[in-house]
Amino acid sequence: MPLAVLPCGADRPYPSQHVPWYRSIAAAPGSGLLFCHPPGTEPCRQMFASRNAIVVELATAVLVIEAAARSGSHGTGALALKRKRRLAVVLGSPGCADLAARGATGLPCEPDAFAPAFAAWLAGEAPSPRRFPVELAWLEQALAAAGPRGLSLDAVPDPLHRLVDLLAAQRLGLIVESPPGRYRRVG
Repeated sequence: MPLAVLPCGADRPYPSQHVPWYRSIAAAPGSGLLFCHPPGTEPCRQMFASRNAIVVELATAVLVIEAAARSGSHGTGALALKRKRRLAVVLGSPGCADLAARGATGLPCEPDAFAPAFAAWLAGEAPSPRRFPVELAWLEQALAAAGPRGLSLDAVPDPLHRLVDLLAAQRLGLIVESPPGRYRRVG
């Protein structure tokens, strides 16, 4: 059942340019709008956090597409982890990397790889471990040797030369950088 949760009063839909879309949701069978505040309430910054908390409470699973390290999307993902909701993140942004390092399922950002990984996640299947390409074998070994704390950038041999490898591994969804300068394997 599609449900839009809005951080405002029913007479102040936000953003206003989406009013036609909200009307189509409200008119669709089995769909609805949930306004988090009484009529007359204008949206403000604090209302988005409370709206996101309602979304997490209603959801059985949450997907975060992109998140800055300090953002509403990151906060929503962190709340989903705290509330023990299934959480998947699309790897490629700092906030999603942090959420993956904290236990979210990391999904690759490439469209060809994302679709099957997302479908498998929705079906409740454990993601198949992603293999490191041969040219990144050094990284796989270094991560294993580093243990759960992760691989520090300081411990990377020839960091300037290997930076391209670290970025490639992040793009492939094999590793996340969290906190900055420390790398962990995804999954």
